[in-house]
Amino acid sequence: MMRDDKAKKGEGNVGGGGGGGGGGVNRSPASWRRNALIDTLKRTGILIAFITLLTLLTLMARSVAIPGTIPLLIKLVVLGLILRIAYIYAPQRERERIQNFGAKLADVYRSLAQFQKLYVNVCIVTFACVLSGWLGGPSILRASLVVMLLAWGAVALHDLLRWYRTLSDKLLGKAAIGLGFVAASNLAYALAGQEIASVVHVVPTGFTHATLFVTLAMIPVLLIFAGGIVSFACLVLSGLVALLAALGRQIPEVLHWLLAGTLPKSELRHVVVTRIFQVAFYGLLSTLLYMQGQRVMPWYDREMTRAATWLVFNLDMFEAGECKLASGDRLAPLGDAKFLVAKRSAAGEITFRPPVKCDDLPSP
Repeated sequence: MMRDDKAKKGEGNVGGGGGGGGGGVNRSPASWRRNALIDTLKRTGILIAFITLLTLLTLMARSVAIPGTIPLLIKLVVLGLILRIAYIYAPQRERERIQNFGAKLADVYRSLAQFQKLYVNVCIVTFACVLSGWLGGPSILRASLVVMLLAWGAVALHDLLRWYRTLSDKLLGKAAIGLGFVAASNLAYALAGQEIASVVHVVPTGFTHATLFVTLAMIPVLLIFAGGIVSFACLVLSGLVALLAALGRQIPEVLHWLLAGTLPKSELRHVVVTRIFQVAFYGLLSTLLYMQGQRVMPWYDREMTRAATWLVFNLDMFEAGECKLASGDRLAPLGDAKFLVAKRSAAGEITFRPPVKCDDLPSP
């Protein structure tokens, strides 16, 4: 009786194989395939029911859904079903290879640092967005690009905060952050002064409030400049990274010898691959930022001119009694008994007159 029981158990272990829903369970290949196929069809039916309900709700509510969403979901379900069935009916040896490969990838992922995991995740999101855009058509492609750029921006922001935290912990890093902040602030303030001067056509020393607000609005311009600088820097660094990649495992030894052991030993894994990704990722992101910024710059400059005109008129000019002004006019003192006078028309258009003295103003 004991031998018969063992024989029955041995039959159940034949070809147990792997695969989702069947790994580690003692069952025959045919039984596992049947159960896995049934489970797959059940899940596919649930997805089809969800897509059908979503389609009905879209038609009933006449919602402004992205065109092509429903066909894209159907294509993804069909693609997933084909891949799943191909996996189920693949030979057991091939399924085991796929499982072992997936287990190795999971082990490598768990060994990565947090920011390296974000790099892997953004690669997966990028691949998914490209695949969705390719299957869904132009409208889905535009939405996928927006999602992809948001993911890229989140990773870049995380890295920026991480690098800032690392630099702020060191004395030299604090000095670099301070110098960078002073340089960026000074450049933004200078650009704001040029913008105000182009509007009022006088030296913008007395328009403090408007200049400060325009300085804040110059942050996107600084980001475009920074994108061009980072793009050039990544282009230069690509050659250095290629050289380091060619040296391979000799990099730590060379750096240790060159710096005489003053550089702390890094415990980061896959350093070369990480640096290659960073150079490629930020080179592409900064190039896109610079190119798109150049395209948007004319429109932004026009809007800045309108905003600067409104700010000067409403924040730094007054309806004072030094001069006889018409209703709705405002003035700002320039020194030497001269004033800048601005007039707002009934349509809301603001025009600045040349600097004059009060006695030279026409009677209102």
